[in-house]
Amino acid sequence: MINQELLDYTRRQLTSGVGKEEIGKALATQGWNQQDIEEAFITTEKTSLVSQTPPSISSPVTASNNPSSVIIENKIWLKVIPRTNTGFMVVSLLLVFGLDLVILLASPDLAPFFIAMVVVLGIFGIFYYIENRIFKKKLETTLSKKDKWISLLIILRNLVFLLNFIPYIQILGGLALIFGGIPYLIIYFFLLRYRRKETYAS
Repeated sequence: MINQELLDYTRRQLTSGVGKEEIGKALATQGWNQQDIEEAFITTEKTSLVSQTPPSISSPVTASNNPSSVIIENKIWLKVIPRTNTGFMVVSLLLVFGLDLVILLASPDLAPFFIAMVVVLGIFGIFYYIENRIFKKKLETTLSKKDKWISLLIILRNLVFLLNFIPYIQILGGLALIFGGIPYLIIYFFLLRYRRKETYAS
């Protein structure tokens, strides 16, 4: 039996541009039967709810003893990845503008190394912004089996970035970026792309 929460969820997903087939699959995995799903689509279209502005939060629904219950958001994109990035960023900033800066002041001839570190830090900052701001908002209300692999890939990348900021082993980090940067971006891109294809509502 359909309820207002199911109708609201269907409306939000349709307004966001999600196809009926994807919405139907997501609801089916949460226990809604086909008749309820079809009735929700019909009711939503009849009442022209799709044309209204969607709420700022898209809360998915689940069929259970309590029809209004809501499943928790994607913790990997909501907490794990942002916290991982923030932790690595804090350590990186402390190294670059703390220890590395002190070494630079003591040995000005190391300026090229310091400039390279600042450039790498800037690249890290770009990933940080994209993942903690843009991707987090887009992906925190959906789930995918690819999320664990993406999270692992992000941790490995952050470790490589960190190597670039540790005195005397920056060359090791630099080599990892030079020879592993392109393969990393390819894997990263395709994981995100295939994640979108298999995504289902949480």
